[in-house]
Amino acid sequence: MKKGSFITGLVLLSNVITANASGSISGSSPHFYIEMQNQSQKNASISFSQGVGNVYLQPELLKFTPLPPNQISEKYGVYFDPLLPEDTFNIIFTGKNDCVFNVGFFAPADPVITMSGLGCAGGGYRIIDNGTTLLLYISDIHK
Repeated sequence: MKKGSFITGLVLLSNVITANASGSISGSSPHFYIEMQNQSQKNASISFSQGVGNVYLQPELLKFTPLPPNQISEKYGVYFDPLLPEDTFNIIFTGKNDCVFNVGFFAPADPVITMSGLGCAGGGYRIIDNGTTLLLYISDIHK
């Protein structure tokens, strides 16, 4: 084995161990997927925040990720570590007024979701992709 390839292998292994320790890469499958849709004619942004428990999205959803009018976000895997019945997280649509979706226990075709905020007029959710993906949407962010 060449010295350079050995060092490259160590660097790659170190990156994998670091990524696994940070929780940003998982060898397991997500518990479900989530997508966000802006059905309005106005610009919005989306953000993720943890509620109860250890919940994360893969890939990471950065705060105030732009979501232009009539667009669907990329698909995010939702991971719970560990999965407990009281776990929750929030997806926030931001425009002139916010719309916060609080997502709780998700079983096929039976999610626990509450919505709050002045930007939620016409908002809601659908279950798509044979029950594996939760689609959250807004239709009037009141800009």
